[in-house]
Amino acid sequence: ELDDYVNNVSEAFDGTTVATFQYTEVEGTPFLFDNFVKGVLISGKSQTVPVNLNFDLANNQIIVSQDRKLIGIDHAAVTSIKIESPNVTFKNRFNTNGKDDLNKNSLFEVVFEGDSFSLLKYTGVTLQKDVSSYGTAVQTDVYIKYTSYYVIKNGEFDRLKMNKRNILRAFGDKRKAVDSFAKENRTDFKNDADLAKLFNYANSL
Repeated sequence: ELDDYVNNVSEAFDGTTVATFQYTEVEGTPFLFDNFVKGVLISGKSQTVPVNLNFDLANNQIIVSQDRKLIGIDHAAVTSIKIESPNVTFKNRFNTNGKDDLNKNSLFEVVFEGDSFSLLKYTGVTLQKDVSSYGTAVQTDVYIKYTSYYVIKNGEFDRLKMNKRNILRAFGDKRKAVDSFAKENRTDFKNDADLAKLFNYANSL
């Protein structure tokens, strides 16, 4: 159980005040959410009171808006983050074995977490330079988000190509039973909520 509720985020998580973001000459945004969302930061048995936060994907920081300041917090300072709406949880400390340049501090959205199988979602951003605007000669830099999914199977961390065939293959000898479940429940293999139910079923076998 959490035994410590933190009010001062900057002190508790060694945060630093960051300047107002200057992205006016760049199209797109490096933030995960379009607007700041309400959530709590958790580290060990300590958690913050609900705060307004977002994720700066370009700089791998959690940005907290508090006391009219923007506070940047490194991923290493937290163990999980719970967002109120949308109702999602982000965690790190996974043994990624360096796959796709991910490490123990990389934050993943937890689609499902179980003893035998877990499904994680990673969102990153790339900055494309000198992209031509349609119909003009103007070139600008553009932030482009990308999403990757990873499966943890019996402790092994691996990237998962998101199509029905590869997802079912990840379940090994449980594949036929999981496939039957998917057909009976009309599982949408591109829907995170449906995939969570599918992984939950696989863990029950």
